[in-house]
Amino acid sequence: LRAIGASSIILAGSPPLSSNEQRQSSMITTNEAFTIDTIKQDRQKIDEVLNYWFGQASPDGSQKSLWMIASSSVELLNQVDADISDKFRSLILDLASNSDNEGKLQRWTENNVDIFGWQGKMAAIVALDQMSRHIHRHDKKHPNESNSPSIPTQQQLDLIAYDIAKKLQHCHTKELSTGIIPLPMRIFGIMPLRHASTIQDLGIVQRDVESASALHDEM
Repeated sequence: LRAIGASSIILAGSPPLSSNEQRQSSMITTNEAFTIDTIKQDRQKIDEVLNYWFGQASPDGSQKSLWMIASSSVELLNQVDADISDKFRSLILDLASNSDNEGKLQRWTENNVDIFGWQGKMAAIVALDQMSRHIHRHDKKHPNESNSPSIPTQQQLDLIAYDIAKKLQHCHTKELSTGIIPLPMRIFGIMPLRHASTIQDLGIVQRDVESASALHDEM
């Protein structure tokens, strides 16, 4: 991460629907799961996830204050875990509960819908693969918070995130290889494959790291 920390990330707030989003929404408004209002809400939530994870500081700053907080920084760890738990718990529950039907996860990630492109997939990966770990750690430290519903096990969420990461690699090769997807996002986009730790998946990770490094050298 430090080697590519100089790459800049500019994440705007919720923009107007793109022409592709407008075209997709006009085609599917007859489906209750795909109303224009729902698509706008999804767009806002996707931006919220990406801004939270990538837009609060430079990559170097985020590495220290969010992505890889030192275990000795107990107060900061607890603060971040509680904040993510408060802001994104319900989102993770929604994504996980819709893994097998026409819900939020499909709208964000399915290729036959493809309203939000790589950004929907990236936001889902970050929520399921990264934010979930903060929430599990928070819940382990605060087991008696009965007003907070438990999210699925990390293993269950990792399996969903893994499938999305594979879709990202398969369907957005151009965006990954040209730098349209910023390098820090690219690293987190492949993290579920690293967590899987199979020989095949680690091979994909290694090739992606080498490709990202070469792209960084060209910048």
